[in-house]
Amino acid sequence: MDVGIALIALIPLCLIPCVHGQTCSETFDLTDDLSINASLATSCIRCIVGGQFITDVQWIAEPSIVLTDGMNGVSVTSMPGILVITDADAFFNGLGIPVRLHCGGGVDSIYPAGLSAPIVSIPDNGVVTEGGDIRLTCISTNNRPGTFQRHWYNPAGEEISVFQTPQLTNVQRDQAGDYTCRLTSIQSGDFAEDSGTLIVNYMPSIASSNPASNMVFITGTISLSCISDSVPVSVITWLHEGSLLSNGVGGAIINSAGGFSNLMRSELTTTSGGTYTCVATNVVGSANASVEVIIQASCCQPFHNLST
Repeated sequence: MDVGIALIALIPLCLIPCVHGQTCSETFDLTDDLSINASLATSCIRCIVGGQFITDVQWIAEPSIVLTDGMNGVSVTSMPGILVITDADAFFNGLGIPVRLHCGGGVDSIYPAGLSAPIVSIPDNGVVTEGGDIRLTCISTNNRPGTFQRHWYNPAGEEISVFQTPQLTNVQRDQAGDYTCRLTSIQSGDFAEDSGTLIVNYMPSIASSNPASNMVFITGTISLSCISDSVPVSVITWLHEGSLLSNGVGGAIINSAGGFSNLMRSELTTTSGGTYTCVATNVVGSANASVEVIIQASCCQPFHNLST
């Protein structure tokens, strides 16, 4: 077990002189865990190891950075064995979190005081195919282990895990949304959180809105619509008797946007009847739906299906 750095007292007035006339707002010993309050003017650390005040020391931040006066927000006091942190933000920004600090054979990890927000990450940019598995990660390296509790919440606000990397299995489309990792301070009850968005891709399904009657006068217009439900949004194409219909060709006007497509076709002939198929395609797969259109040659002749 490491010999650590611990907060021993909050000193409202100067008890330990610091360099250049500065005073210590907090005083720590290198005996237990240490958390530095960035809002205070200065924090002084005494090199006390095994109950002994060690004066003939170098202060070293891992891997092998010797801390000197004016470096990374620290000062070296005229009193040996004391390290003064004059700028906690510069200290952590320059050396990382946590700072593994050594002096006189003692070592401990130094963290900022308070609770820092975690970082949520979801692989593959948060995208999973329906039926697949995906693992969530809540990174909290800026907080001292053992000082907080972790809770995961799904998009419905229900708690789903207390682990750092829970796995979701056989994911379904209704599980898409924001997943939140919340850290709660055991001591103060304060919390900090971060969220990540889960996107569930699934195959298209089609609801076709066809005309009330699929019998059309030869002088009229065929009008068909197709609605696709999918993630990501489908690309919709139209086929007539298995052949691709192109916009503007053969009197076909196709308007598509956001999983919806409408086909209108005028300039009809007796060969315009038959099977019309809507095909919706995305990265997961495709689906289709068809309808038979019957062309009535004139108002006074019986309907006939030209596809038969």
